[in-house]
Formats: sequence, C-alpha cells, structure tokens
Amino acid sequence: MTHPALRLFLLLLTCAVTFNANAASTIHHTLKITLDPSTSMIYAEDTITLPDHLARQPYFEFILHADLNPQSTTHTVETVDTPARSIQHHYRVKLNASNQPITLHYGGVINHPISAKGEQYARGFKESPGLIDKAGIFLAGSTLWYPVVPNQLVSFELAITTPAEWTAISQGVRQLHEKSATQQRVEWQARQPQDDIFIIANRYHEYSQSAGAVEAMVFLRDEDEALAQKYLDTTVQYLAMYSKLLGPYPYQKFAMVENFWDTGYGMPSFTLLGPRVIRFPFILHSSFPHEILHNWWGNGVYVDYNQGNWAEGLTTYLADHLIAEQRGRAISYRRDILQRYSDFVSDGRDFPLSQFRSRHSSASEAIGYGKTLMLFHMLRQQLGNREFVRALATLYRKQKFKITSFSDLEAAFSQSSGTDLAPFFEQWVARSGAPALTLGNATVHKKGSRYRLNGSLIQQQAGALFELQIPVMIYLEGEREPHVEIVSMNGAQSDISFEFDTRPLRIEVDPMFDLFRRLDNREIPAALSQGFGAEQVLILLPSSEDKALLDEYRNMAMAWARTQPGKWQVRLDSEIDSLPSDRAVWILGWNNRFSHAVEQPLKAQGVALTGKQLTLKEKSLAIASHSVMLTARHPQNSATTLVWLATSRAEAVAALSRKLPHYRKYSYLAFEGDEAINVAKGQWHVLNSPMSLDFHYADNLEHDGFKLIPPPALVQLPAVSSAKRMMRDAALLTSEAAPPHRR
Repeated sequence: MTHPALRLFLLLLTCAVTFNANAASTIHHTLKITLDPSTSMIYAEDTITLPDHLARQPYFEFILHADLNPQSTTHTVETVDTPARSIQHHYRVKLNASNQPITLHYGGVINHPISAKGEQYARGFKESPGLIDKAGIFLAGSTLWYPVVPNQLVSFELAITTPAEWTAISQGVRQLHEKSATQQRVEWQARQPQDDIFIIANRYHEYSQSAGAVEAMVFLRDEDEALAQKYLDTTVQYLAMYSKLLGPYPYQKFAMVENFWDTGYGMPSFTLLGPRVIRFPFILHSSFPHEILHNWWGNGVYVDYNQGNWAEGLTTYLADHLIAEQRGRAISYRRDILQRYSDFVSDGRDFPLSQFRSRHSSASEAIGYGKTLMLFHMLRQQLGNREFVRALATLYRKQKFKITSFSDLEAAFSQSSGTDLAPFFEQWVARSGAPALTLGNATVHKKGSRYRLNGSLIQQQAGALFELQIPVMIYLEGEREPHVEIVSMNGAQSDISFEFDTRPLRIEVDPMFDLFRRLDNREIPAALSQGFGAEQVLILLPSSEDKALLDEYRNMAMAWARTQPGKWQVRLDSEIDSLPSDRAVWILGWNNRFSHAVEQPLKAQGVALTGKQLTLKEKSLAIASHSVMLTARHPQNSATTLVWLATSRAEAVAALSRKLPHYRKYSYLAFEGDEAINVAKGQWHVLNSPMSLDFHYADNLEHDGFKLIPPPALVQLPAVSSAKRMMRDAALLTSEAAPPHRR
C-alpha cells in the first residue's frame, strides 16, 4: 500500500487551513538536515523557491511541526494559529517584490510513539506520524518536519547528516554518499514533482544491482546477502514486466528498505517493509510487487484524495490479481473479493468509491480495494485486453507526476477507447451498493431438431437498478468448452432465450465472477469472515468445560467483543434453549450443547467426529492435540453462519485469538499444539448455487464434469535473465532517443 494515512492527514489539515495552492507547479526545497537519534533532535535549514503563482501572493503560508520554532534570516515569520493538543502550527511569511527565496532555520525534538491504529482491521499494523529514535528514524509529510503546503507538489535537494553508522534514505536519486569517523552524509535529489518528502534512517547494510537505467537497491538492518539477492532479482523482474505493460519506470532507483517496526508502505522509488514481513517467502510475489507497482499508480500518478482513492484498487488489480491470474487462480481470487464485500459491507457500512480515502476496517477495504479492483476488471472485460492496456499506458503517460482523479481516469479511458464511459463511472464510482442477481425459471424445450433454452435474470437488490453486461455460459452435449453469451440488462428482469443444435447440459450465470455484485449466500461457502463480519454476533461458551479452558474462551470472546465490528453478545450454552437464526453464532468447545448444529450439516463435506478423532477432508486429527474451526450455514436461515471453534488445550486459546482474524476467507481450519500451528485450511465446495442449473434428460446422460477454463493472464512475469535483458534494452532505447547532452 502507499501511505494514504499520512496523505489523508495532510488532506484533513486543509479543512482547517486555507491556502491558495496550485498543484500545476512545484515548490522547490533545498534542505540541509542533521539528525541525532540519541536525543531525537532535528536541525534544519530550508531554502524555499516558490513558483510564480505563489510568489505573487502577499504571504506564503505553511504548516510545520509544533516543536520546531522556525526563524528566517531573509523574511519575517509570523504565527497564524497554534491549535491546542496538535502537532501542527500554522505560519506565514510576508513576501517582497523581489521574489527572493525564503530561508528558514528550525529544530527540535520529534518522537511520536508507535501505536496501534485503534480499529478492528485485521492486519494490525502500528503507526507513528514520525519519530527520531535510537531504534530508527521515520519522517514523512505527516510529521510536518519540513514546511508543508497541503495539496501542493514539491521538488527538492536534500542533504542529510547522521552519525557515522547510520544511513539515510529518501526518494529520488542519491547524488552524494560520504562517510567519516564521526558522521555520514548523503544527498538525495528529486526533480520530478512529489507529493511528500520522506527520510528513513537506520544502521543499514546496503546491496545493489543494475537494472538497465534503474538501480535496484536493498537496505537491511542485519547482513543477509542471500535475502538481499532475492529482493534484487525480484525487483528486476517486476520492473521489467510493468515497464513493458505500462511504460518506463518513473524513477532511477527502486529500494526495498527494512523498517524497525512492521509496516507495508510504498513511497516514491522505495518501499518500507517490516522486519518480519520481509522474511516471509511468499512476500516476494505478493506484497512486494504491489509496492513496486505503486511507483506507477499512487507514487507516479498521484491521487486526488478529495475525489476518491483509485490507486489502491488499480494497484491491487495489476499486482495481487495479476499474480493470481498468472497462477490460474484469478476466478477464486475474484470470488473472495466479492465474498468479503458480501460478508463485511451491510447497507449501513457502504459508501461510494468517490468517498474512499484509505482502509481502516474490513468494510472499507472491501469497498476501496475490492470494489475498485472489480471496476477495473469490468472495464477490461468491456474494452478487451488491448484497449484496456492502451488506456492504462495513455493514463500513465499523460498524468505522470500529476494529481489525478476518477474524472481523469474516465476521460483517459473514454478517449483511448473511443467509448463514452461517463455512465459506467457514474454508476460504479458515484453510487454505493451492488446488484444482487439470480437465475430464474431456466428450462429447455426441444423444437424440431433444435433445443431452446429459456430463462430470466433478475436483479433483486432493494436499491436502484444497475445497467449490466452479464456473462452467461451454457455447456452443450459433446462440447468441451462452454458457449458464452453476454446479456445486456438495464431493468429489474431480462428474459433470455438461446437455440442450440445439441442439448444444453448446464447454465451458469457469471461463473468467473466478472461482475461486481453482492453474492447470494448459497453461491459462496460458509466462511470465518461471516463470523467476524456480521452486524450481530452471539458467542456461546461451553458451560460444562473445565474452569481453566472456560476462562480462556471467555477472555477471547470478550476481547473480540471489544475490538471487532458489530454488536457482540457472550453467553453460556446453558442460558439458551435454541440457536437464534438472525445472527452469526460462535459455538465454542468440543462439549458445547449446540456443536451438533455444525457437525450434522458438514457430513456432506466429509467431516465426522468419532470419539477422540475428527475426520476433516480425509485427514484424521486427534482432538487432544488439535484445535479446529468449522463453519456451516444455519439450518433455519442460510443467510447466517455458525462457527464451531474447539480445542482441548487452554494454552492454545490465546494464539487462536490472535491468529483467527487473519484466516477469514476459510471455511475450515486446523491447528496443532499450544502455539496453534496451522496444519489444514480450505473452503467448502458450493453445493447449491442459485446462479447455475443442471438440465436432466430421460436417458440420464453422463458427462465428464464442467470445468471453467480461465483466460490467459494479461501479461506474464519474465525470468530474471530475460528481465535484466529487457531493462538493458529499455535503457539503450531511452539513451538513443534522448537529445545530446550539452556541456
């Protein structure tokens, strides 16, 4: 992810402070910074050159950290506002007719503790607006360590002095790196317009590798050449892939920088990842390419947060979804996206994409990331791969280093494709909600030698209707691949009728989950997300359990009741006579009075409890050493979910409490031992979807089964050797196209 929380902080400042800012030209900062981790002090000199539109104003106004006390040798600094209990102070400088650069001197302590975000969001990253500490240095626009003008782009030259063992990193190009016995000095330069200035510093081991005109870099707190090489090679692969797909990488370096607490931030020309995160092997082809791609979307083409954050969804589509596509898993990936929206976003939690700024909950992620991702997927389906990629490349070329809104996206896609996409963007960006579809009254009749399939598609959501292009697949006797029809729908019901020479065997509506829609609960498996995402939740404790285990269950239940969304209630199983059907219910314990309510319906999924053994997907688990989570639909209401969580080990409950929110998409889980090591996970098969129907004939025709064949990926990841060659060739072409350098 980019750092939307920090940029949102600056956006909120504009509500209290009004500036005559114009993002069309930049403020240039020439900064000389000294950082002292032992005292948390910053000492700064900043020479500010204003663009013409600001230089013509009577005053230059800015925000700076409350403890930095700016002075000037060239101009008079006046205090405008000093809000109580705020880190920001509002200043102004009286300008003169000579348009002389403004030189400010300031200094002070910056050390804001790292703290949790205070929301139930599952990733649980902690944050700080900024700190200078013995453990590390993190400074950003949210720190207000330099004079900030909200909504104004900047360029800079940044000289940083630190203790000798410390290395400082910022965006842009490193022009100087020198070290003495007592100090280390670096200079970073960013000539392209930036929407923030970052300084990250620590005791780093540095590694680098050429990728044509781009330098791949890694900064680790502990020496680890093997790990660094993995990141360097992966960097080259994804830089090559995205440069070919979208256009040249916009910076001269990309660095993976290890932070001193767990983060997942994408900054211009580098990413700041936590010490645990970077050592997970799957990160190299999941979160890491996501952060690389942010240098095109979010840190190359900037986001107009006032009109909605589109960059997270587009980056997720072209990184996380594309990787799933390359691995043949895109259909299940999109189903999971739609399932999260269905599970976490009720009417009261919904909002349009134009109001998304950053994720702070599972609901906001399901909309801002998931719905936006599906918007771009639907655009791709409508335009085709070639036009979709051309529009993306056009958008990147025209909007690079500019603040960009959904309106700019609409204009770029409309112009590139020659299609008026205003209604499409109005429907999916400005409106909240989603269509809910069902297949109705599908029948087959023989007419002469041909077969006619009739049916209807119905929108059944309570709100306004949507205009949709709905893919319908029909499997025919003797044909391996399905026949595909695209049904245009602009009303509450669309009748369908198709004729075939051979017998239709099965009809499926949107089986690849190409539409953004609210899924029917019968077309998605029961999952843990429904236990965490429901508006009302009941947790039933096992009254017959021994005290130690019962106390641990109760502690876990009360913690979730405090931190998870929705209204949670905790009761003993002995206090109720029957399971309510209007809410999600957690059934805790092997000996819970209501465990049979989950056990019985799961027999069709291959689950059986026999004595001291649980059979789960043909795997036998001893209940004495394993903890298990199983989900099932409520037998009286398929819209609600039952979650059975059981363990025999009181010591394992704390680990389960911590880990389960990270496994939300799964229908079943098994853990081993007191540390709750995951040994099994998966999703149940969907047995009764209302979006598909099999047609049966008198001869009981047998078939080989119906299998969806996903289309090929938008682009393939090149091998490391190929990627290096691609980047060298790109650098050569760029140098040949450039005008001759004049001395």
